[in-house]
Amino acid sequence: MRRPTTWRARVPAGATVGVIATGATHAIGLYSARLERAGYRVAVPVDAGDLQAVAEGIAAVKRGEAEAGGRRFARVVAALERRGADAIVLGCTEVPPGLAATGLRPGVPWVDPTDALARSCVAAWARARSAGAGAGTRVPGRARPGPAAPPGAGRRPKAGDARRIVRFRAREPFRPRGRQTHSGGHAMRKLSLVAAVVAAAVALPAVAQDSPTLKKIKDSGTITIGHRDSSIPFSYYDDKQQVVGYALDICMKVVDAIKAELRMPNLQVKLNPVTSATRIPLIANGTIDLECGSTTNNLDRQKQVGFTNTYFVTANRYVAKKASNINTLADLKGKTVVSTSGTTNLKWVTEENAKQNLGLSILTAKDHAEAFLMVETGRAVAFFMDDILLYSLVASAKTPGDFAVGNEAYTVEPYGAMMPRDDAGFRKLVDGATAKLYTSPEMATLYDKWFQKAIPPKGINLNVPMSPLLKRVLANPTSNGDPAVYK
Repeated sequence: MRRPTTWRARVPAGATVGVIATGATHAIGLYSARLERAGYRVAVPVDAGDLQAVAEGIAAVKRGEAEAGGRRFARVVAALERRGADAIVLGCTEVPPGLAATGLRPGVPWVDPTDALARSCVAAWARARSAGAGAGTRVPGRARPGPAAPPGAGRRPKAGDARRIVRFRAREPFRPRGRQTHSGGHAMRKLSLVAAVVAAAVALPAVAQDSPTLKKIKDSGTITIGHRDSSIPFSYYDDKQQVVGYALDICMKVVDAIKAELRMPNLQVKLNPVTSATRIPLIANGTIDLECGSTTNNLDRQKQVGFTNTYFVTANRYVAKKASNINTLADLKGKTVVSTSGTTNLKWVTEENAKQNLGLSILTAKDHAEAFLMVETGRAVAFFMDDILLYSLVASAKTPGDFAVGNEAYTVEPYGAMMPRDDAGFRKLVDGATAKLYTSPEMATLYDKWFQKAIPPKGINLNVPMSPLLKRVLANPTSNGDPAVYK
């Protein structure tokens, strides 16, 4: 049987190779490092929408909705082709069946490395068994047929045919360097590697073995925390450019619980800034393990990510200059308003504008500070956001007395830390840590630190006592995303 033509035959060194994979795969350089060593330029999804499309596509294929997932992957394929990709590596097992279900015909070669990787692992196992039985000795059961080759795996593609999924050549892609002392050298080294992996898995605590997130944290020695830059007092930079806040303090208590569970007192904490637009995709694709900010937990978002127990309850309102004489939503008819990109507030005001035919001109800002600046400078009349964030922005303004937060509360917004969806082991640990904190006397002290005392960077005191509703929620921890629970 002829070997399939390798993808390198059609993609010369120096060309650009795109990679479709999760954020975690990109972070460890599983494909990019090897491609760059081979002399290729690497293109990866950079737009937040493309990152989210990969995560949603993977989830759809796992649910059995291959075509729906394929449509999301097709968006990323198009983006990589626009960036000049001469070939595209389908770096997740869900991508090939998803794209195949759409019937999309590529303009550049698609590379599926998983088939060759699987065959290489099977071959390594077989060689290890042969080496263990002695050179030239037939291993019992060896004649049993291996996994069937996929259709077309042994065909040589027709000349000039770039419109098919091509595969890596199955030739020991991870051959150890250096001279081998005997014919079983590769096999024994790979067998030792397998043994080491198994030993490491056995050494993991039971919860970590059940949790992909905890296993990743254990293996890397690092937990990655997503944080905001201007969500005062939840998660923001102080005057020393240190990340601080109420939500961050809560998340660091969770980190302490993870250190104890994994028996890793020296676990490193990596802080990764996020925006309202990127926070959900970065959790969904595995780039960050926990997002600690001012994120509303609702049923729609729970389809993409998980949430830990609620740590604050706020409401959707607007802030405007007192001189503008805005007292109700109707007073804003025909005017320009703003909200932050990727927020529930922006979604609400957009829907309400259409429903009530308000004729609003709606601007989007990259963060809360930029949105508030638009009101300060007159570019927008009002800024729709969670009231606690509006109070914080007003208190930090040059002239706080010039602004007023509206009296009408439009929606209930429960805040919680985001984490990966469908990771029961991680959820159990995080929920346990937060419930223990919320129901302890320490929680009242932590709340007072951020809401009833002077806080950086300007030493302002928000003077927001804990509401009866929040007291009830903290006394009975819940991660429910139904707003009716918080009324």
